[in-house]
Amino acid sequence: GQSRRKIAAPKDAARRLRSSRAAAAAGYPPAVRRRAADAQRHRAGRQGLLEVTGAEAAALAMNYKMGGPLVGKSRKEATRWWAIGAQKGDAASKCNLAYSDLWGRGVEKDVYKSWDLYQQVVEESAGSGQAWSVATKALNQMVSDGTVLFEGANRILIINCNY
Repeated sequence: GQSRRKIAAPKDAARRLRSSRAAAAAGYPPAVRRRAADAQRHRAGRQGLLEVTGAEAAALAMNYKMGGPLVGKSRKEATRWWAIGAQKGDAASKCNLAYSDLWGRGVEKDVYKSWDLYQQVVEESAGSGQAWSVATKALNQMVSDGTVLFEGANRILIINCNY
């Protein structure tokens, strides 16, 4: 039989290769080919060429929040992916985006938007699930610590500017 020669791959080979096909043509081992394929999907996602579900967007956002092997740590990029997940109806993405808006992490601080997103999660979750629990707790906390105030019989929402 033929003996196969293993090729040592540089650590950044997956990032430099344009696709898993290029990795295969260059003779890199399967692990490098998989990393190249992941990097290719990542580039496609950044360019808006990849269709993802809300849950996939949320998972990618968490990778950016924590920092991973193919993506650097970036709260701004994580927030962008949470926004994509929220547009697709993912409750966890909405909660994370609301938190980012409330504290100005990765985006400009927007308490109104945060309140609205948390309310959407509560209304859409039908009183159960982790996202409902997180959103309910956050809304109650916003009221109890004075972040939001209500005025009059119609309960008009007022954001406390001193917050």
